[in-house]
Amino acid sequence: VTWSSSDPEVVEVSSSGALSFKAEGEAVITVSYGKFSAPCTVRVEKGETPLEDVTSDALDVESGSEKTLGEQIVAAGVSAGLFDAFTPTAVYFETDAETDYNANTGAESAFFAAYDTGDETTRTKVLIVANGDTVLYRVKVFVVTKSISSYEELANLQGYTQVTQGQNSAGATYYSYGGYFVLAGNLVATGEEKAFAAPNMGSISSGGHTTDQAGFHGTFDGRGYTVSGFKYALGGIFGDVGNDAVIKNVAFVNCIANDIDYAATETRVDGIGILAVNACGSFLVDNVLVSASVNSPNGGALFGRSTHSGTISNTVIRVNQTAGWNIGAISGWNVYTIGTFLENVYVIFEGSSNRIFGNQEL
Repeated sequence: VTWSSSDPEVVEVSSSGALSFKAEGEAVITVSYGKFSAPCTVRVEKGETPLEDVTSDALDVESGSEKTLGEQIVAAGVSAGLFDAFTPTAVYFETDAETDYNANTGAESAFFAAYDTGDETTRTKVLIVANGDTVLYRVKVFVVTKSISSYEELANLQGYTQVTQGQNSAGATYYSYGGYFVLAGNLVATGEEKAFAAPNMGSISSGGHTTDQAGFHGTFDGRGYTVSGFKYALGGIFGDVGNDAVIKNVAFVNCIANDIDYAATETRVDGIGILAVNACGSFLVDNVLVSASVNSPNGGALFGRSTHSGTISNTVIRVNQTAGWNIGAISGWNVYTIGTFLENVYVIFEGSSNRIFGNQEL
């Protein structure tokens, strides 16, 4: 007998009658022997790709990463042990299977523009990542601005998001930035990398010039990791801390806050703090440990120049005053009533330190 297919691009048939399905559609398979023949219509339909739910863990994806959204999901999923490595062919919204973010870079940019903002709820999305026709994975992603995994990345915090400039009512220039940053692991300073300065931040230094619009307005989640061995100058880590800023779940240990020129080109003579120069507005510091030696006049273990408002909660501060004056565990100066914004805060004094705020005897 002989075999033939009316459309080999849909169904191929071998000399022994074995069928190979190539594409969706229909083909007539005919078997012939001499003057006898028999046709059979074969309909080829695409089978359902299996869907696996792996939303048990939220996978971090970065808005500024050089990898595509799909590549980031696969790398994070493999690291979390949710699936084996594969090359992603598409990423879809769960409710819109026609939206392919990997095939459309404009759509992928729009995705990060829309969700690299707001709180944890806004940043958490359920997506579908495809491994060809083999399997679809239903994943939960968490959009972050940057996952910090090195000293250099921490020092460049303002480089991963837009920095804006403005003037307060006194005419002083300030800089502000947002974003959602997380630590990917413990950070330990080595060698000369101990120097740290927040570029273009902490410029509003005196109480009369402070504004809640200056400095950091995003979220920094340490996720329980530790930053150790850093010497901070100029604006600390964040520069200034303003409205809606959240710093949480992190330990800063064996740090030094002083006025030596660790930035190589600029020296701040006073108001040095591990986190920032000024804290103003509706900021929140929660579940934080800071252990630091301070010798900066008007300086503090948390903040340098002044604390104006906001909330500090569930926090432990160890401060060792080695020089200077008006040095406090929290800041060199306090402007607001203490009881209005401290909740479950513990202070350990060492050296000559004995003040929560350097300008107030408490």
